[in-house]
Amino acid sequence: MITATAVTLPLLTWMVVITMALRVSLIDTAGAVAFRIYYVILAVVLTGWSVLRLREGDYRTALISLGAVCLLIEGMLWYGFRFSGTVGIGPGEEFSSYDSVQAGPWARQNPIPLFVDVLPDGSQPSITVLLDGQRSVIALQEKINWKDYRIQAEGVHRAPLFVLMNKRGDELEGGYFKLRLQNHKPEFIQFPTIPHRLYVASPENKLIRWRRRNAGWERSDESGKNDAITSPDSLMLKIIRGKLTLYNGMINKDEDVEFDGYAIRYADEARWVSFRVERRPQVFALFVGIAMILSGAMITSFRGKRRD
Repeated sequence: MITATAVTLPLLTWMVVITMALRVSLIDTAGAVAFRIYYVILAVVLTGWSVLRLREGDYRTALISLGAVCLLIEGMLWYGFRFSGTVGIGPGEEFSSYDSVQAGPWARQNPIPLFVDVLPDGSQPSITVLLDGQRSVIALQEKINWKDYRIQAEGVHRAPLFVLMNKRGDELEGGYFKLRLQNHKPEFIQFPTIPHRLYVASPENKLIRWRRRNAGWERSDESGKNDAITSPDSLMLKIIRGKLTLYNGMINKDEDVEFDGYAIRYADEARWVSFRVERRPQVFALFVGIAMILSGAMITSFRGKRRD
């Protein structure tokens, strides 16, 4: 146990140093291949140590060591099988694929039989869904369970319909773009037929400006000019070709913005709901490990009382 502790403490210190130096999460550092190999070796060593302690009749040390092995196994299972994904679904749509996924190396991205029937409005604040054929009415931020998964309705967002046209007014392509504009940060969209990049932001205030900084977007407000509030049917639009900004301003519903021989129209708008899907591994090994460690501690306490 002393040897394992002497090796583990410097390792944990090194993990913290790497996390701070690379500016990554501690979970990502702990999941590196080198650390995973060490976990397996440590579990084997502790198991062998526990067997030797059992043969010598040292049940206290054996139970505590086996409890530590169970906790280590639980940590590896949690890291390997954890899953968290987001999916956006509009009314009348069903699950097709995940928008973003954070998962362990052994986790599976199982599809969810989820269908959105009715989105909330002024009179109906809840969302009506069909989950595996069963109708459910859930509120925003409410969680429902399906098998080993937990599904949470995070929020309802805007999905503007943008139509791309040529200079003659012929429609080239268009589609509903599911955007998250609650945080007022720009959302990136692009049409496959043109090289231009389009950024859309919330119309909270048309004096808000965005600029690129450190591979991200930084918001700056012009103070003292907060009277320029726009319509809910307006959006901030920025069109970029290469490093050249072609347009940076408002676009209203049913309005065209021309650029480089093309025009984009904000034709319509729909809504969609974002769901977070999570799956946590079973914690059976965690409870077993805690029970073993407590049992070892109780044996130590019991022996101490008998000596008294």
